[in-house]
Amino acid sequence: MWRVRRLLQHAAVAVGVSALAAGVVASGLNQTSATETAAVSSVSRVAAPTPVQPMAAPSADALRAGDGSRFERNTRSDTRPRLSLESALLTRSKALDSQHAARVKQQKAIKKKRAAAAAAKKKAAAERKKRIRALGYEPGTTNPRDIARQIMNSKYGWGSSEFSCYNKLIMSESNWVVTAANPSGAYGIPQSLPGSKMASAGSDWRTNPATQIIWGLRYVKDVYGTPCGAWSFKQGHNWY
Repeated sequence: MWRVRRLLQHAAVAVGVSALAAGVVASGLNQTSATETAAVSSVSRVAAPTPVQPMAAPSADALRAGDGSRFERNTRSDTRPRLSLESALLTRSKALDSQHAARVKQQKAIKKKRAAAAAAKKKAAAERKKRIRALGYEPGTTNPRDIARQIMNSKYGWGSSEFSCYNKLIMSESNWVVTAANPSGAYGIPQSLPGSKMASAGSDWRTNPATQIIWGLRYVKDVYGTPCGAWSFKQGHNWY
């Protein structure tokens, strides 16, 4: 009996040892598997990159709340060159407008000055015509005979017969030459002696036929009454 027990004890011990050995082996395998799994997991964590989350644009609410201050600074920085260009263009435009206004003002001044000069010239011409008509002949008349005929008619009422006598008288004296000079000192169309007497009719007595004729007709009227009276005296005395 005791042998049977002894055998049973030995069998139990053998079974226990086998079970223990199997457990140790299983534990080692499990531990190795866990170690390998942990290593793989660790490698996976190291090898796999962490995904980068895209940065979202600030919302309108965030901008209003002040979260978009950097965005606003960038926006302001971007608009500065455009504002500078606009300012430069505005300054240039104002300068061009100022130059244009100055040119317009200058042109108006020049035009006004020219208009004033033209008006003054026109007025002077009108006054000259008026003075000439007052002397007894029409402005623009240059022939000495025509000047004499007009003055004789308008100032003295002498007609063609008196002009005929005066023409003969002057032809014998100077042939109607304004600068005719005589060794005696007589000068001009009427042969005034001296010629400077004609200055009473005008300062241009040396060259202006009208001035000489006006003085000569006045002399004829004062001394002989008429041109025919002067011509008659000339025929008898060879001078008048």
